[in-house]
Amino acid sequence: MRIRQAPGVRPAPSENRTIAVQRRTLASHLEARHREIADSLLTRLRSLPGASFDADLDEVRAFIDLVLEYEFSSIRVGEEGSLEVPTRLLSQAREAAQARIPIDTILRRYFASFTLTNSFLFEEADQLGLKPSALQELIRDQLLLFDRLVAAVARAYWDEGEKLRHSRPERKLTESVQALLDGQLIDATSIPYDFAAHHVGAVGTGEKAAETLRALASRLDRRLLLVRPTGEIVWAWFGGKSALTWGDIEPQLPVGSGVALSFGGPSAGLSGWRLTHRQARAAFPVGVRKGEIVQYPDVALLASVIQDDLLSTSLREIYLEPLASERGGGETLRKTLSAYFEAGRNVSSAAALLGVKRHTVTNRLRTVEDILGRPLAVCGAALEAALDIERLNE
Repeated sequence: MRIRQAPGVRPAPSENRTIAVQRRTLASHLEARHREIADSLLTRLRSLPGASFDADLDEVRAFIDLVLEYEFSSIRVGEEGSLEVPTRLLSQAREAAQARIPIDTILRRYFASFTLTNSFLFEEADQLGLKPSALQELIRDQLLLFDRLVAAVARAYWDEGEKLRHSRPERKLTESVQALLDGQLIDATSIPYDFAAHHVGAVGTGEKAAETLRALASRLDRRLLLVRPTGEIVWAWFGGKSALTWGDIEPQLPVGSGVALSFGGPSAGLSGWRLTHRQARAAFPVGVRKGEIVQYPDVALLASVIQDDLLSTSLREIYLEPLASERGGGETLRKTLSAYFEAGRNVSSAAALLGVKRHTVTNRLRTVEDILGRPLAVCGAALEAALDIERLNE
């Protein structure tokens, strides 16, 4: 985040320099607790009215990281410094307007963040022995900068809402599709698509996502239903009289297009139309993190795990943290396990991948079982998922 010093500011006197040092120290202490504060904020946001993070938990975490970074910077610079509002926060506000999320729901998230950060701020200020007058001035300056942030976010939201009113036909189609996905009783004949057909759902993002999906539908000779629920995300369905397989789709996929795509499995009828879409949305965060085009059947377990904080945290603590006690932080054991799973749990193939002897792999796997207190035959699937999550988060 770039910080611009306001023009014409003169060097502060000695007392102000002391306060400036205290501000920087306080901001540094809060930044050191970023992960702790972010986790607490995620828990608080989940409890807010209207909270719904099923679409993309990564996007919520991105919001938390950006807004906390802004708040920490506002503590550091004070009112005399000006902070640029992160463009991603403005983009999220516009996407919220497109998704018709109420503005008060959006603003609640910001005020929850401000309130929570201040609770940590008071705790750190007390430990640092910050004078009440200095703390009062700091809170005043922070509030002014936070007010600018909220005003910019609200302005982006309302400006986007005004634009949407000028693109009503496309928006009406998106609303009808969303209503049908939600199980509402609507006149589906208004949507140019055969819901009784065989379907494959897709979710994409990127500048050329819509163009890529249209070209793919043409190559596959399928009817395409495409809507844009937000400015960056595209939902699509490929419909036809016969079922599509991954073998039909994969050879027609673009290479190096800069487009992130995920696909659901083939399904039929209206219920299948909904199911394949849900699968594509669940797989989408995995594809984005991997930087690959993915299909749900290949990443179903991983897609479920990364959306569940309790499960992903538990897998790491149960299966990976014990390995870290080994020499080199357990890196050799993790690489051996990754090769073993990649080789379809074949010891000889894993040894070939690693360039070591078969008995070396066998001994390492036994070490893992001893550390975990579980045979790989029992915990292999969970351990493989834990390793996949670790790679995704690198």
